[in-house]
Amino acid sequence: MQPTFKEQIHIPVSKRKLAIAVLGSFVFVALGLVFIFGNLKTPSTPSYTVLIGILAVFVFGIFAILGIKSLLTKAGDLIINNKGIILPKVALIEWADITGFRVIKIQGTKLILIDLIDAEKYLNKLNKLAQFCAAKSLQLYGAAFSISSNSLKCKFSYLEQALQDKLREYRQSP
Repeated sequence: MQPTFKEQIHIPVSKRKLAIAVLGSFVFVALGLVFIFGNLKTPSTPSYTVLIGILAVFVFGIFAILGIKSLLTKAGDLIINNKGIILPKVALIEWADITGFRVIKIQGTKLILIDLIDAEKYLNKLNKLAQFCAAKSLQLYGAAFSISSNSLKCKFSYLEQALQDKLREYRQSP
């Protein structure tokens, strides 16, 4: 029998934070273009500068496109309900599969790692790129999936407390 939580927690993506990231991506695309076209005029400039420019345009161009796509859709919101945690681009991670949460800090960014009984069950549902990233995370940190409040409209402490409370509520249900 599924537990019935008092409420579903819906944490939307912070459109403001996302818009700032998109603007930052555009700045790096512009700088990449300066590296490319500014250096083509002077033949004495090393070719690696042009290569860095091309790389910046490509990588930050993709970030900008994905950011704009996220700004225009509701995708990316985090939902915590009686079945589990619905992660963007991952789907539902069921409470029955979650053994706990851990907090780590990577270069000043706090992450909540989701410890699972069988991470492979969820890895197989992902596309190849997401599978690769989740497998690397599993190898490096012992957890395939993590949540950061950086792009969400909430504070880290609220997110951590909500996850811990809902897991405890699930475990205490009959």
